[in-house]
Amino acid sequence: MDYTDLQFLERFNSITRVSDFAQLYFANYSRPETATKMFRKRIKESKSLYEKLIAADYNEKDRYINSIHIRIIVGAWGAPQAYRRKHDILD
Repeated sequence: MDYTDLQFLERFNSITRVSDFAQLYFANYSRPETATKMFRKRIKESKSLYEKLIAADYNEKDRYINSIHIRIIVGAWGAPQAYRRKHDILD
């Protein structure tokens, strides 16, 4: 995790709606539910990330994620801007 990731994490020290967090990573989707669907799909595609989240009591049906889940995701993917750049996702 780099300094940018740590700065980003400071904003999320409590429970956050999955749809709000998903839209940070998948800003190219205009509908929150579509961004959430892609977010959950990408999590499941990353076996190690998914296993870490499950070990931290992540439930893919929950509407909220906590700061521990967010830290795990950012640790795996980096901050949203870096993730979008890496995967050529346009805002």
